[in-house]
Amino acid sequence: MLLLGLFGCAREKPVEKETIIRFFNPQGLSEEIAIMKEIVNKFEEDNPDIKVKIDSGGTPDKILVEIAGGSPPDVFLTWMEKAPLAEKNALMVLDDYVKKYNVNLSDYFPWALDFSKYKGKLYCLPVNMHISVVFYNKDMLKKAGIPYPEASWTWEDFHKIAKGLTMDTDNDGRRDQFGVQLASLNPWLLPNHGHIVDMENKKVNVKSKEVIESLKFAYRLYQDACPTLSQMKTFGGVGEVDPFMSGKVGMLVQTAAYASIFSQIKNFNWDIAPLPVPPGGRRVNVISGDWLAIPAGTKHPDEAFRFVKYYCGKEGMKILSEHKRLVLPFKEAALGSLVPPPENITYLSNIFNEPYTFDLFHGQGDTRWSQVVDVSYRWWELILLGNVGFDEGINKMEEEMNRKLKQILGSVE
Repeated sequence: MLLLGLFGCAREKPVEKETIIRFFNPQGLSEEIAIMKEIVNKFEEDNPDIKVKIDSGGTPDKILVEIAGGSPPDVFLTWMEKAPLAEKNALMVLDDYVKKYNVNLSDYFPWALDFSKYKGKLYCLPVNMHISVVFYNKDMLKKAGIPYPEASWTWEDFHKIAKGLTMDTDNDGRRDQFGVQLASLNPWLLPNHGHIVDMENKKVNVKSKEVIESLKFAYRLYQDACPTLSQMKTFGGVGEVDPFMSGKVGMLVQTAAYASIFSQIKNFNWDIAPLPVPPGGRRVNVISGDWLAIPAGTKHPDEAFRFVKYYCGKEGMKILSEHKRLVLPFKEAALGSLVPPPENITYLSNIFNEPYTFDLFHGQGDTRWSQVVDVSYRWWELILLGNVGFDEGINKMEEEMNRKLKQILGSVE
């Protein structure tokens, strides 16, 4: 009877079922994949009722195809703009789950939470943040007798240093060393509070004081201290950073995460500095990032959120911090991960309390915005190529952007 009773109890005990969730991560670098697998393995150890099937590699656009096709993963990582997906109700709103699973949002920096919201609702949790800084070749500056930049340096200081580093080192009549490469307008537009188009107010801002000031400075910088667009095409490299890594360019504006790639540099010493202060004296830091979200069509919302909470919470951030290669949005982990090299890596801790703005592709709230901005890029390239003068090019840029805006919205300011 005792044995029967024991067997009966065993039969009555429910069999635990393992829920399988699919996690899509487009990151393809071996180090990124290794970190992801480390977090997933630890999560499965701590959550034996959930199995995570990893789907890595490919492009971020894959998630758009899968959502449109009705077969999205349960969780995905991306760095794309979230507004288009949120507008189409393709993402699960996380606010109720944050309350249900007692997520303490005060563990994150305010700018990281702002980045994760759209129209006041939380649609994702941040994994890491991209904060723009200036990388500089210390040996090149030292050889040229130029002091290293300080935190308070200005646009004019930047131009002076960049021009001083630009030279013809082999005396063949052509410049072969450059102060900086002009990879993007973002480091000059956004820190100077310049927004080239305002979709909400149906207005093109090409000739606003902040934008035209930024464009004029970038144009002068390009003429005095940058490799030409044709020269840039011959450099190549990962993320267009080969000119800096090979010692052809003395300064480069990139996200702080590139410190991991630049750690491979053996032929010169380098460091970082903040973006220079624009003419108005009011610098803001440019922020973008990677985030985890849950498609609205997931069949396992609770299990998916538990995974997101873990990955973006104390446990996952601890693992990310140990690799010391990212700017983390989680306060406790972020401060622990900021260690040299580079020597001035602690500068990033100052950014956490400084004014910020999101990059040009974040938070616009209107998917048609890029169609108008693409016009500006085309005209800007024509200006740099010398196919059109600066003033004429800016006029043409404004005219065509207004036509495109009117075509899209029906009327413009």
